[in-house]
Amino acid sequence: MSWTRGLSKWGFDEPRMAFAGRTALAACTAVVIAWLLGLEHPQWSGMTVWAGSQPWRGQLAEKSVFRLLGTLVGGVFGMLLLLLTDGNLVWLTFGLAVWIGLCTWAGNRIRGFISYGAMLSGYTAVMVTLLKSHHFTSIFAIGIDRIFTVSLGVLVALLVGWRFAPVANAVNIPKRLKALVRDTEQLLRAEQVAGQGTVELEAQKQHILRQLALMEESLETQVAGSWNLRQRVRRWRGQMVALVQALLNSDLSMMSSQNLPREVAAYYDTREAMRASLRSFLMMALAGAAWLLSGIEMGAFMLVGTAIMVSVFSTVTQPLPILKQVVIGQALGVLAAWVCRWLVWPYMGSETAQIVSLMPFILMGGLFFGHRIGAGPRGFDFNMVLLLLVQPGWPLLGDWTHAWQAGIAVVLGPVMAMVAFWLIFPANSATQIANVRTKVRRTLLTQAAQPMDAERKAQWYAQLSLGVLKLARYHTAGTATTQTENALAWGHGVKAMGVLQQHLTLLKQEASATAEQRNSVTAVGALLLSGKASATELVAALQQLQASWQGSTALDNAKVEQALAVLAAPTAR
Repeated sequence: MSWTRGLSKWGFDEPRMAFAGRTALAACTAVVIAWLLGLEHPQWSGMTVWAGSQPWRGQLAEKSVFRLLGTLVGGVFGMLLLLLTDGNLVWLTFGLAVWIGLCTWAGNRIRGFISYGAMLSGYTAVMVTLLKSHHFTSIFAIGIDRIFTVSLGVLVALLVGWRFAPVANAVNIPKRLKALVRDTEQLLRAEQVAGQGTVELEAQKQHILRQLALMEESLETQVAGSWNLRQRVRRWRGQMVALVQALLNSDLSMMSSQNLPREVAAYYDTREAMRASLRSFLMMALAGAAWLLSGIEMGAFMLVGTAIMVSVFSTVTQPLPILKQVVIGQALGVLAAWVCRWLVWPYMGSETAQIVSLMPFILMGGLFFGHRIGAGPRGFDFNMVLLLLVQPGWPLLGDWTHAWQAGIAVVLGPVMAMVAFWLIFPANSATQIANVRTKVRRTLLTQAAQPMDAERKAQWYAQLSLGVLKLARYHTAGTATTQTENALAWGHGVKAMGVLQQHLTLLKQEASATAEQRNSVTAVGALLLSGKASATELVAALQQLQASWQGSTALDNAKVEQALAVLAAPTAR
């Protein structure tokens, strides 16, 4: 029995304990090396180890690359901002707010670890500019010291992780896709035998859809570190689109349809990226104003925490529940840092003894992360805050007033982020679901109002499938109410409206149409595109359309009836 397996009966998770143990040892190593090299904040190299470590080799390699790039970009921007503002804190905080907003926007427009690197460059600039140096007066020296500190942590995390981390499991993606294809085929055949869908079969459809949504969301991180696997991502996503269309249409032939694109790009919501950017900018500006008005020096730690939380968690499906765990982890990290600084270090006789006495705290952080109580954000943020606040130096640095102010300021960071996600473009399941529905519906109906060739139609159906997957992901991550909502029914409704919109486009070109008929087509099309029309208004307009085109062979009445059926089913609208 391994030592990790022996601890499992005490609440320690074996795989996580192995990861946490080697990460804690790597953090200790990084701190010691950084201290021996004379870097100003050697403990921050340990922070970087925790931030950069990953359970899989490919993820570790790719995250390390983008962490280095993000640190370099953020460090250079921070140095330039210090030079441009010349110590003016008002312009400095405004510049940082703009920078965080831009980096958040970039991070939400891309996926994978490059997104992480973009947002990292944002809060790295905040750390370079706001966390004062006691050793350097040169802006250039401060920036170089910070960059070297992070680079050392990245290198140690990479070397240790590469030695022990397993190879990524992206090779399982084709197997998982084949299993879902098999399950879908069995499900649709059972539906054909039954002659109609049943509650049980519908539940199985929802289960398959949610599995697809989870898989699609993690594709970029699954293939991290492998160029060959990355080339297959669009093809895998194309297979997922075909599966969604098969589920939507209850049609097995859709899985091999030539009318769907074989390769599909990821779903991106530009409006959501802009909302996240504005949220980050506004919250940083408000936090900066609060700091400047209060005059509390340690408030800089609050801005650092706010910058990290509002940017990094802007890409998370449900940030508020996670941020609650972050607050707990950071509060415990503050307490551990206080114990180290005020109860242990006063009895150390040198800086060397301080570094040695810090090691048990770092290892304790590894144990906490490996336990089920410290799993996830609690354990991670415990370690990050512990290493952020302890500053070795003999004689001892700082006083108790600065210590408690810094501790409170750090915890206020995620609290401020929670306020931002709650009040500024709220990031909860209800608003996220509503935003996806509005965006996808408006985009698809606008496209359907224009003439489409075969290629554009294929892309149209691909966008519909990706929208359904995104909606299913939000349903799964939301409340008990949203988890019962039917993304497929909604997708079926949007498809019916889109098909009707395409038919209206053809009717507009009908040479023999009367003025009344053209007006009825225009009225329905305008209501569909507005997105604000009630079901009653749409039903009345569709009935008027049927009446004006009665007796004409140009009108495909089946498409109108399908749209009317959708309007009669609230879950599909």
